[in-house]
Amino acid sequence: MSKINIGWLAVILLTVLIPQQGLTCDGCNVYVSPSIQSNVSQIGIVYRYRRMHGSYSPFGQQMMTRHTGHGNDPAFWSNDIFEHYNTIELWGAWAFGKMRLSAQLPYHINSQFINDYKRFTVNGIGDPVLILERRIVELDNEGDVQFNLNLGVGIKGPLGSTTLRVNNETPNLDLQPGSGSWDGMGLLNYTLQLNNIVVEGVNSFRRNGKNNEDYRYGSIMNNRIDLGYRFNIKNSSLIISCGYYNEFSFMDVSDIKHDDTGGEIHYANASIKAFMNDKIQFFADFQYALKNRLNGNVQLITPYRGNIGLLLLIPQQSKEIEVEL
Repeated sequence: MSKINIGWLAVILLTVLIPQQGLTCDGCNVYVSPSIQSNVSQIGIVYRYRRMHGSYSPFGQQMMTRHTGHGNDPAFWSNDIFEHYNTIELWGAWAFGKMRLSAQLPYHINSQFINDYKRFTVNGIGDPVLILERRIVELDNEGDVQFNLNLGVGIKGPLGSTTLRVNNETPNLDLQPGSGSWDGMGLLNYTLQLNNIVVEGVNSFRRNGKNNEDYRYGSIMNNRIDLGYRFNIKNSSLIISCGYYNEFSFMDVSDIKHDDTGGEIHYANASIKAFMNDKIQFFADFQYALKNRLNGNVQLITPYRGNIGLLLLIPQQSKEIEVEL
Protein backbone atom coordinates (compact mmCIF):
# COMPACT_ATOMS: atom_id res chain seq x y z
CA MET A 1 0.00 0.00 0.00
CA SER A 2 1.36 3.38 -0.97
CA LYS A 3 1.45 6.22 1.51
CA ILE A 4 0.10 9.39 -0.07
CA ASN A 5 -0.08 12.97 1.00
CA ILE A 6 -3.79 13.77 0.83
CA GLY A 7 -3.20 17.51 0.72
CA TRP A 8 -0.92 17.39 -2.30
CA LEU A 9 -3.23 14.91 -4.04
CA ALA A 10 -6.15 17.28 -3.55
CA VAL A 11 -4.12 20.14 -5.02
CA ILE A 12 -3.26 18.07 -8.10
CA LEU A 13 -6.86 16.98 -8.68
CA LEU A 14 -8.32 20.45 -8.18
CA THR A 15 -5.75 22.05 -10.48
CA VAL A 16 -6.65 19.70 -13.32
CA LEU A 17 -10.39 19.38 -12.76
CA ILE A 18 -11.26 23.08 -12.55
CA PRO A 19 -12.22 24.20 -16.09
CA GLN A 20 -9.81 26.63 -17.71
CA GLN A 21 -10.69 28.99 -20.54
CA GLY A 22 -9.82 27.76 -23.74
CA LEU A 23 -11.95 22.79 -29.22
CA THR A 24 -13.66 22.02 -31.87
CA CYS A 25 -11.70 19.64 -34.14
CA ASP A 26 -10.19 16.17 -33.81
CA GLY A 27 -7.00 17.02 -35.69
CA CYS A 28 -5.90 19.55 -33.07
CA ASN A 29 -6.95 17.36 -30.14
CA VAL A 30 -6.00 13.96 -28.70
CA TYR A 31 -8.32 11.30 -27.29
CA VAL A 32 -7.25 9.47 -24.13
CA SER A 33 -9.72 7.01 -22.60
CA PRO A 34 -10.00 6.45 -18.83
CA SER A 35 -8.27 3.14 -18.17
CA ILE A 36 -9.21 0.83 -15.34
CA GLN A 37 -6.57 -1.58 -16.71
CA SER A 38 -3.64 0.84 -16.64
CA ASN A 39 -1.20 -1.83 -15.44
CA VAL A 40 -1.61 -4.21 -18.39
CA SER A 41 -0.26 -4.24 -21.91
CA GLN A 42 -2.79 -4.07 -24.72
CA ILE A 43 -3.20 -3.92 -28.47
CA GLY A 44 -6.32 -3.13 -30.44
CA ILE A 45 -8.33 -0.86 -32.68
CA VAL A 46 -10.48 2.20 -31.88
CA TYR A 47 -13.02 4.03 -34.02
CA ARG A 48 -13.87 7.67 -33.27
CA TYR A 49 -16.55 9.87 -34.84
CA ARG A 50 -17.41 13.56 -34.59
CA ARG A 51 -20.24 15.33 -36.40
CA MET A 52 -20.19 19.07 -36.99
CA HIS A 53 -22.86 21.38 -38.37
CA GLY A 54 -23.39 25.01 -39.22
CA SER A 55 -25.88 27.26 -41.04
CA TYR A 56 -24.39 30.35 -42.69
CA SER A 57 -25.97 33.68 -43.60
CA PRO A 58 -25.52 35.30 -47.05
CA PHE A 59 -22.60 37.22 -45.48
CA GLY A 60 -20.75 34.12 -44.20
CA GLN A 61 -21.76 34.36 -40.55
CA GLN A 62 -22.64 31.19 -38.67
CA MET A 63 -26.30 31.41 -37.77
CA MET A 64 -26.09 28.58 -35.22
CA THR A 65 -23.48 30.19 -33.24
CA ARG A 66 -14.05 26.76 -36.90
CA HIS A 67 -10.90 26.91 -37.23
CA THR A 68 -9.28 28.15 -40.47
CA GLY A 69 -11.95 30.77 -41.15
CA HIS A 70 -14.92 28.74 -42.36
CA GLY A 71 -16.96 31.93 -42.65
CA ASN A 72 -14.53 33.33 -45.22
CA ASP A 73 -15.37 30.53 -47.67
CA PRO A 74 -17.98 31.92 -50.12
CA ALA A 75 -19.17 28.35 -50.84
CA PHE A 76 -20.67 28.31 -47.33
CA TRP A 77 -22.70 31.49 -47.61
CA SER A 78 -26.50 30.90 -47.41
CA ASN A 79 -25.93 27.14 -46.97
CA ASP A 80 -25.99 24.39 -44.35
CA ILE A 81 -22.59 22.79 -43.77
CA PHE A 82 -21.97 19.31 -42.35
CA GLU A 83 -18.57 17.82 -41.57
CA HIS A 84 -17.98 14.20 -40.56
CA TYR A 85 -14.73 13.17 -38.88
CA ASN A 86 -14.09 9.41 -38.91
CA THR A 87 -10.90 8.12 -37.32
CA ILE A 88 -9.66 4.53 -37.12
CA GLU A 89 -6.77 4.19 -34.68
CA LEU A 90 -4.36 1.38 -33.95
CA TRP A 91 -3.69 1.35 -30.20
CA GLY A 92 -0.85 -0.39 -28.42
CA ALA A 93 0.54 -0.22 -24.89
CA TRP A 94 3.39 -1.96 -23.08
CA ALA A 95 3.23 -2.08 -19.29
CA PHE A 96 6.40 -2.74 -17.32
CA GLY A 97 6.54 -2.32 -13.58
CA LYS A 98 4.93 1.01 -12.71
CA MET A 99 5.38 2.34 -16.23
CA ARG A 100 3.32 2.09 -19.39
CA LEU A 101 4.31 3.22 -22.90
CA SER A 102 1.40 3.59 -25.32
CA ALA A 103 1.09 4.55 -28.97
CA GLN A 104 -1.74 5.65 -31.27
CA LEU A 105 -1.60 5.63 -35.08
CA PRO A 106 -4.73 7.17 -36.70
CA TYR A 107 -6.20 6.89 -40.17
CA HIS A 108 -8.67 9.66 -40.99
CA ILE A 109 -11.68 9.67 -43.33
CA ASN A 110 -13.08 13.19 -43.21
CA SER A 111 -15.84 14.62 -45.37
CA GLN A 112 -17.62 17.95 -45.90
CA PHE A 113 -21.13 18.44 -47.26
CA ILE A 114 -22.75 21.64 -48.49
CA ASN A 115 -26.45 20.95 -48.00
CA ASP A 116 -26.78 17.46 -49.60
CA TYR A 117 -23.75 17.85 -51.90
CA LYS A 118 -20.51 16.12 -50.88
CA ARG A 119 -17.80 18.68 -51.51
CA PHE A 120 -14.74 16.87 -50.08
CA THR A 121 -13.66 13.48 -48.79
CA VAL A 122 -10.12 13.43 -47.43
CA ASN A 123 -8.39 10.18 -46.43
CA GLY A 124 -4.95 9.53 -45.02
CA ILE A 125 -2.69 8.47 -42.18
CA GLY A 126 -2.70 11.01 -39.38
CA ASP A 127 -0.20 12.10 -36.76
CA PRO A 128 1.08 9.36 -34.39
CA VAL A 129 1.07 9.85 -30.61
CA LEU A 130 3.41 8.39 -27.98
CA ILE A 131 2.52 8.58 -24.27
CA LEU A 132 4.61 7.45 -21.27
CA GLU A 133 2.73 7.02 -17.97
CA ARG A 134 3.92 6.23 -14.46
CA ARG A 135 1.70 4.86 -11.69
CA ILE A 136 2.47 7.13 -8.75
CA VAL A 137 -0.29 5.92 -6.39
CA GLU A 138 -1.56 2.36 -5.99
CA LEU A 139 -3.91 1.56 -3.13
CA ASP A 140 -5.47 -1.90 -2.77
CA ASN A 141 -7.38 -2.74 0.41
CA GLU A 142 -8.04 -6.44 -0.15
CA GLY A 143 -10.24 -5.72 -3.13
CA ASP A 144 -12.83 -3.56 -1.29
CA VAL A 145 -11.12 -0.25 -2.03
CA GLN A 146 -8.76 0.28 -4.94
CA PHE A 147 -7.24 3.54 -6.15
CA ASN A 148 -4.74 4.12 -8.95
CA LEU A 149 -3.28 7.41 -10.10
CA ASN A 150 -1.10 7.70 -13.21
CA LEU A 151 0.78 10.72 -14.50
CA GLY A 152 1.93 10.85 -18.10
CA VAL A 153 3.64 12.89 -20.79
CA GLY A 154 3.38 12.51 -24.53
CA ILE A 155 4.36 13.79 -27.94
CA LYS A 156 2.65 13.94 -31.34
CA GLY A 157 4.66 14.02 -34.56
CA PRO A 158 3.72 15.60 -37.93
CA LEU A 159 3.36 12.47 -40.11
CA GLY A 160 -0.03 13.19 -41.67
CA SER A 161 -0.35 15.38 -44.75
CA THR A 162 -1.71 18.93 -44.52
CA THR A 163 -1.84 19.65 -48.28
CA LEU A 164 -4.00 16.92 -49.85
CA ARG A 165 -6.05 18.22 -52.78
CA VAL A 166 -9.54 17.15 -53.87
CA ASN A 167 -11.06 18.25 -57.19
CA ASN A 168 -8.25 20.79 -57.66
CA GLU A 169 -9.00 22.36 -54.29
CA THR A 170 -7.15 22.13 -50.98
CA PRO A 171 -9.59 21.38 -48.12
CA ASN A 172 -9.10 23.41 -44.95
CA LEU A 173 -6.60 22.28 -42.33
CA ASP A 174 -9.26 20.74 -40.07
CA LEU A 175 -10.16 18.21 -42.78
CA GLN A 176 -6.54 17.28 -43.52
CA PRO A 177 -5.12 14.06 -41.95
CA GLY A 178 -2.30 15.91 -40.20
CA SER A 179 -1.83 19.17 -38.35
CA GLY A 180 1.78 19.74 -39.51
CA SER A 181 3.20 20.39 -36.04
CA TRP A 182 5.08 18.78 -33.16
CA ASP A 183 2.89 18.86 -30.06
CA GLY A 184 3.51 18.01 -26.41
CA MET A 185 1.00 16.81 -23.85
CA GLY A 186 0.52 15.83 -20.24
CA LEU A 187 -2.20 13.74 -18.60
CA LEU A 188 -3.62 12.55 -15.29
CA ASN A 189 -5.45 9.19 -15.29
CA TYR A 190 -7.13 7.87 -12.14
CA THR A 191 -9.50 5.10 -11.02
CA LEU A 192 -11.32 4.57 -7.72
CA GLN A 193 -13.22 1.34 -6.97
CA LEU A 194 -15.42 0.88 -3.90
CA ASN A 195 -16.67 -2.70 -4.14
CA ASN A 196 -18.69 -2.57 -7.40
CA ILE A 197 -18.84 1.23 -7.67
CA VAL A 198 -16.28 2.62 -10.13
CA VAL A 199 -15.11 6.22 -10.58
CA GLU A 200 -12.85 6.85 -13.57
CA GLY A 201 -11.31 10.07 -14.79
CA VAL A 202 -8.77 11.40 -17.23
CA ASN A 203 -7.49 14.95 -17.66
CA SER A 204 -5.17 15.91 -20.50
CA PHE A 205 -3.50 19.03 -21.81
CA ARG A 206 -2.00 19.39 -25.29
CA ARG A 207 0.32 22.21 -26.26
CA ASN A 208 0.13 22.55 -30.04
CA GLY A 209 3.18 23.75 -31.92
CA LYS A 210 3.43 25.77 -35.14
CA ASN A 211 3.31 24.12 -38.55
CA ASN A 212 5.55 25.03 -41.48
CA GLU A 213 3.27 27.97 -42.32
CA ASP A 214 3.67 29.38 -38.79
CA TYR A 215 0.05 28.56 -37.93
CA ARG A 216 -0.59 27.11 -34.48
CA TYR A 217 -3.81 25.58 -33.24
CA GLY A 218 -4.81 26.72 -29.78
CA SER A 219 -3.67 24.58 -26.87
CA ILE A 220 -6.34 22.21 -25.60
CA MET A 221 -7.47 20.77 -22.28
CA ASN A 222 -9.88 17.81 -21.95
CA ASN A 223 -11.51 16.71 -18.69
CA ARG A 224 -13.64 13.62 -18.15
CA ILE A 225 -15.09 11.88 -15.11
CA ASP A 226 -17.45 8.86 -15.06
CA LEU A 227 -19.41 7.13 -12.30
CA GLY A 228 -20.28 3.51 -12.98
CA TYR A 229 -21.32 0.16 -11.57
CA ARG A 230 -19.55 -3.13 -12.22
CA PHE A 231 -21.57 -6.29 -12.89
CA ASN A 232 -19.56 -9.49 -12.44
CA ILE A 233 -20.60 -12.45 -14.60
CA LYS A 234 -18.45 -15.54 -13.97
CA ASN A 235 -15.00 -14.68 -15.39
CA SER A 236 -16.24 -11.55 -17.11
CA SER A 237 -17.50 -8.14 -16.03
CA LEU A 238 -19.49 -5.21 -17.39
CA ILE A 239 -19.19 -1.57 -16.28
CA ILE A 240 -22.02 0.81 -17.17
CA SER A 241 -21.18 4.47 -16.55
CA CYS A 242 -22.41 7.98 -17.05
CA GLY A 243 -20.53 11.19 -16.57
CA TYR A 244 -19.26 14.50 -17.89
CA TYR A 245 -16.70 15.40 -20.56
CA ASN A 246 -15.47 18.78 -21.75
CA GLU A 247 -13.08 20.27 -24.27
CA PHE A 248 -11.41 23.67 -23.81
CA SER A 249 -9.34 25.36 -26.49
CA PHE A 250 -7.34 28.56 -26.54
CA MET A 251 -7.33 30.70 -29.69
CA ASP A 252 -5.29 29.83 -32.76
CA VAL A 253 -2.21 31.94 -33.46
CA SER A 254 -0.29 32.86 -36.62
CA ASP A 255 1.15 36.34 -36.97
CA ILE A 256 -1.96 37.42 -35.06
CA LYS A 257 -4.30 35.83 -32.53
CA HIS A 258 -7.46 34.58 -34.26
CA ASP A 259 -10.28 35.69 -31.99
CA ASP A 260 -12.89 33.69 -33.94
CA THR A 261 -11.31 30.37 -32.88
CA GLY A 262 -11.21 28.45 -29.61
CA GLY A 263 -13.86 28.07 -26.95
CA GLU A 264 -15.40 25.21 -24.99
CA ILE A 265 -17.82 22.31 -25.42
CA HIS A 266 -19.56 20.48 -22.56
CA TYR A 267 -20.90 16.94 -23.00
CA ALA A 268 -22.99 14.37 -21.15
CA ASN A 269 -21.19 11.04 -21.42
CA ALA A 270 -22.61 7.48 -21.40
CA SER A 271 -20.32 4.47 -21.70
CA ILE A 272 -20.01 0.73 -21.32
CA LYS A 273 -16.94 -1.43 -20.82
CA ALA A 274 -16.94 -5.21 -21.10
CA PHE A 275 -14.06 -7.41 -19.92
CA MET A 276 -14.06 -11.02 -21.11
CA ASN A 277 -11.86 -13.42 -19.12
CA ASP A 278 -9.43 -10.56 -18.42
CA LYS A 279 -8.18 -11.00 -21.99
CA ILE A 280 -10.47 -8.87 -24.15
CA GLN A 281 -11.94 -5.41 -23.52
CA PHE A 282 -14.72 -3.76 -25.50
CA PHE A 283 -15.73 -0.17 -24.81
CA ALA A 284 -18.15 2.34 -26.29
CA ASP A 285 -18.84 6.01 -25.48
CA PHE A 286 -21.57 8.35 -26.63
CA GLN A 287 -21.04 12.03 -25.86
CA TYR A 288 -23.92 14.43 -26.40
CA ALA A 289 -23.07 18.13 -26.45
CA LEU A 290 -24.93 20.05 -23.78
CA LYS A 291 -23.40 23.40 -24.71
CA ASN A 292 -21.14 24.78 -27.43
CA ARG A 293 -19.59 28.04 -26.29
CA LEU A 294 -17.32 29.00 -29.20
CA ASN A 295 -15.60 32.28 -29.93
CA GLY A 296 -16.75 34.36 -32.90
CA ASN A 297 -19.58 33.50 -35.29
CA VAL A 298 -17.97 31.35 -38.01
CA GLN A 299 -17.22 28.09 -36.20
CA LEU A 300 -19.17 24.88 -36.75
CA ILE A 301 -20.77 23.32 -33.69
CA THR A 302 -20.47 19.71 -32.50
CA PRO A 303 -23.83 18.13 -31.59
CA TYR A 304 -22.32 14.77 -30.57
CA ARG A 305 -19.33 12.45 -30.84
CA GLY A 306 -18.60 8.78 -30.08
CA ASN A 307 -15.88 6.17 -29.59
CA ILE A 308 -15.79 2.38 -29.94
CA GLY A 309 -12.81 0.16 -29.17
CA LEU A 310 -11.77 -3.50 -29.04
CA LEU A 311 -8.57 -4.34 -27.17
CA LEU A 312 -6.59 -7.49 -26.43
CA LEU A 313 -5.25 -7.37 -22.86
CA ILE A 314 -1.84 -8.83 -22.01
CA PRO A 315 -1.19 -9.03 -18.23
CA GLN A 316 2.32 -8.50 -16.91
CA GLN A 317 4.34 -11.57 -16.10
CA SER A 318 4.93 -12.45 -12.46
CA LYS A 319 8.48 -11.12 -12.67
CA GLU A 320 8.00 -7.46 -13.31
CA ILE A 321 10.56 -5.13 -14.74
CA GLU A 322 10.82 -2.39 -12.15
CA VAL A 323 11.72 1.05 -13.41
CA GLU A 324 12.04 3.75 -10.77
CA LEU A 325 12.06 7.42 -11.69
